[in-house]
Order: sequence, then structure tokens, then C-alpha cells
Amino acid sequence: MDRKINKIKIYTNGKEKSLMVSKQLKKELETYFFQIDDSIYDAAISVGGDGTFLKMVHESDFKDIYYVGINTGSLGFLQETQIKDCNSFIKKLNNNEYQVEDVCIGQINVSTKAQEYHYLFLNEIIIRSAQLRTLESNIEVGDTLLEKFAGDAILVSTTTGSTAQNMGYGGPILYPTLKAFVLTPIAPIKNRVYHNLNNSIVISDNNIITIIPEKDDIFVTIDGISTIIQDVVKIKVKISDKRIKKLKFQDTNFIQIVHDKLL
Repeated sequence: MDRKINKIKIYTNGKEKSLMVSKQLKKELETYFFQIDDSIYDAAISVGGDGTFLKMVHESDFKDIYYVGINTGSLGFLQETQIKDCNSFIKKLNNNEYQVEDVCIGQINVSTKAQEYHYLFLNEIIIRSAQLRTLESNIEVGDTLLEKFAGDAILVSTTTGSTAQNMGYGGPILYPTLKAFVLTPIAPIKNRVYHNLNNSIVISDNNIITIIPEKDDIFVTIDGISTIIQDVVKIKVKISDKRIKKLKFQDTNFIQIVHDKLL
């Protein structure tokens, strides 16, 4: 049987434990005649926690390759393989014994007075005022005004990111096969002047969220990477047509994963 994967790039978080695992992983991969290549590769392997997986996907520019994670962190929702299973993982990789999961990703388009910016995200985006003051924005879903938001920030999460910061701010956990994303308010103001929803909203993937800020300098955090964008006119967020291919080496029950990771 011809192997689907031959060239591999390894990402680590730079910590001692991950570097040791990475060194041993490289050695064992080479015994099966895999090539370690940082420029042209069929698969990318992250050794670390979920942050390392996110870094890997962004630095690989969401390429049409295979992604897999080895968990050396504490939680590891995205890192399926444990250190003790590395030998089995390499054998299965060599024999094409894995499933390919198409993972939805989000897309954010930021229109300014001068130009447009386009970004992809795997977990979530967070929109704040650049001055870290109250964010005031109109929020539309499709062509319909949802609310005039006032609060600290607005978070939009994919199904994958629903167990990350979205959950920390009280948003719902989405089953990974759902085609949807979540709009979660962060510290919304609710008084006689401002009437904001306190709850998240689950939105189907055929909708577009439009955020129109009243003050146009915006602080945007995309999968933990932050930047200030000036003179923002509007922000559109949707589920991208693009997917990434994540490798699975065993049948997993999502409810069991939630139990094991969170309880």
C-alpha cells in the first residue's frame, strides 16, 4: 500500500518536555523512512498543547495538508495522541490506518476606510475597543439587526472553539458535527440605557454575522493572536468554505471526551 504521508513538519511549544518528545518522535519517524521537511510537507504534527496546534495551523496557513497533535500539555482537546501512544501512532501513520476529519474553520473580513483584511480562524475571534473601553456596535445576523451591543467584547466561536474561551465566558459546548457557530457577549451592559442579551446565540453556518462598531479603532484577537485595526467600517464573520483535515487514530466519543477533559 502506498503511503499517503511521506514528508512531515514538526511543531513544538519550545518547552523541555515537548522538545524531548519531538526529538524522539523525529528519530522514530525516520526509522519508518518518513522525511522531516520544514518547507514542503504532507502533514504537520504539533507537540504540545492546544495552543501549539493553533500555532501550527496558522503558521501552515491552513494549507490542504493533514494535521495531527501529540499532547504534552494539561488539557489537549485538539491534541488527540498521548505520549505513551506515539509508537502506535507512527505505525498507524505508516499503514494509513486513520480517519480524516474535515474541521470547519471561521473567516473574518474587516473592512476599513482604506482597505480590507481577511483572516481565517480555527477556534474563535474576539472583538474589543482598541482603547479597551466599552465596545458599542450594531450586530446583524443575515440582514436582520440583532441588537445594539454595549459591553467589553464580542466573541464568535466555531464548533471546535466552543470548548475554549467561549466556554469560559459561559457559551455552550457544540457537538463537533454541528454546522454552526456561536456568538457570545462578554460582559454586556444591561440597564435603562442599554438592552443587551446576556446569553450566547447558536447560529447556523449559512448566516453571516456583521458587526458595525460606533468607534472605528478595533482590537481583534484571532485564535490568541491580537492586532489593532484602525478606521474599521464593518466586520463580517462566517463559516468558511475551506476546511482543514485533522487525523483521527481511534474512534472517539465526544461526550466521553468532554467528561474526561472537563469533569
